[in-house]
Amino acid sequence: MAIIVNLFGEGIRYWICDIPTDKFQEMEQFRTEQNEEWEQSLYDLSFLKKFGYLHWSELASRGEFKLFLLNKKNRIELKKKSKLLERIITLDLDNVQTVFPLYETEVIENLTIPKIEGCVSFILAQYETGLFAKYQIDEDNLLFTDIRFNIIQQIEGNDLSGLSGISYKEKFVRQVDEDTLVRGSKIWFV
Repeated sequence: MAIIVNLFGEGIRYWICDIPTDKFQEMEQFRTEQNEEWEQSLYDLSFLKKFGYLHWSELASRGEFKLFLLNKKNRIELKKKSKLLERIITLDLDNVQTVFPLYETEVIENLTIPKIEGCVSFILAQYETGLFAKYQIDEDNLLFTDIRFNIIQQIEGNDLSGLSGISYKEKFVRQVDEDTLVRGSKIWFV
């Protein structure tokens, strides 16, 4: 019988993007002339087309990542069929306010983005809310101590911290579903 782990609340889906410096300077000049913010320009397909991109996802040279925010509203629910096994407020994953850790965590203090020579690098982020991720652990007798929450304390260019994934018995658990609504976007230059 599978154990379902649901992440409900707010998170960030982000892409690490790299644009050659000369092309970036052209984009910056045009963007400035149009008096637009980067968030408007990079989601404007006609703007991107002028510089040889069909879609903003083509800027994401290093893939897509997710970060489920650590705050007092976000929660993690573990279920077996319809029975709730555990409910966790994500802020409790921080383990800072307790003498003994409540949950097994692996913490990356500061996620730095390696620079690519000749390119301008930035993070293109979408703020999302809802069922941020759903994981399935195929285990009848789940040991809660075998679940490890992977935490990023800070991503270069901002001060957000969050859950980046889950491991069970030292193996990464693959996400099986999500259902979110995009609430906004942001660009961070690194």
